Amino acid sequence: MNWSLSLVIVVVALVLAPPPSPVHLSYATSGSMEPVIAPGDAYLLIDMGSYREGDIVTFYSATRSEYVTHRIVSDTAEGYLTQGDANPTTDQQAGLAPVPETAVLGRVLSIDEVPLILPGAGPAIRTVTTNPVLWGALVVVTGVLGVRSRGPVRNQARRVARFGDLVRPVFAVGVLGSLAVVLLLGSSTVMFQYVAVTTAPSGPAQVAVGQERNQSFAIQLTTVPIAAVFVEAEGMTVREQTFTDDTIRLNATVHARTVPGPFRTTVQTFAYPATLPNSVLASLHEWHPVAAAVASVGTLFGPLSLLYWFLFDDRVLVRPTTSRRLRRLLQGDR
Repeated sequence: MNWSLSLVIVVVALVLAPPPSPVHLSYATSGSMEPVIAPGDAYLLIDMGSYREGDIVTFYSATRSEYVTHRIVSDTAEGYLTQGDANPTTDQQAGLAPVPETAVLGRVLSIDEVPLILPGAGPAIRTVTTNPVLWGALVVVTGVLGVRSRGPVRNQARRVARFGDLVRPVFAVGVLGSLAVVLLLGSSTVMFQYVAVTTAPSGPAQVAVGQERNQSFAIQLTTVPIAAVFVEAEGMTVREQTFTDDTIRLNATVHARTVPGPFRTTVQTFAYPATLPNSVLASLHEWHPVAAAVASVGTLFGPLSLLYWFLFDDRVLVRPTTSRRLRRLLQGDR
């Protein structure tokens, strides 16, 4: 099996592995473990069976109905007590029950107590997990290219390079590379932490229970050249958005919870090559971000492929331009 295909299969398998798997990739969605693990950082989880104080583990919280990655600070008869490194109190003091061993998904892989982190790889993992069909296609394409590049061993000596043998792989790499840039680097998620309070709000991160608060944000974008950018928000309503170079400024209304306590809001940005009218990209994006990415990249490479198909014959042999005299000097007389 081609080594590149093996690598793609291993990475995709780790990312797509469901939570009960003994080994799988995950990533942080909040800053509760900073500075050790920042939002968007990825890490490898290993199911150890038993855990001890100091381990950074991921466990399922029935109270929050989500997975939480925090450090074990104590092992009690009722279960583990956990706490985020950036949090002032334990999760149990904040209302979570002690964590039973059966609820622990795994421990963050560490060397000498230092977690092995993939900085900023979270968005890439999120893209893979939400678009398994696309990455399954990547595995197939990688395998096909690998097989074609190797070919039957018995024909290697007699194989004659043709123009299409060079152009097709380069074209495939260009399309897949552009698609990867759009999907992985063109999308980003920013989270904001708030607290719903029963008293009058005393800071920008506090919102009265069941009320709304108007706020402005400036978000740095990682975009592709000449991009069309779309914004989606959860926990807030975007009233106005303006773009300045690689920064988007939002005026939004934050909606507080109906019960006291912390809550989060998120803003997702998606950037696509502006190869199609904005209205068309908006419709495709609303259907699915992958559809918008494929259409925008396809519109960019489609005319190039048609032009090549009409103007060039990929069966033409690739002939070296080096003169015989120069080849003799380089290879020696025979």
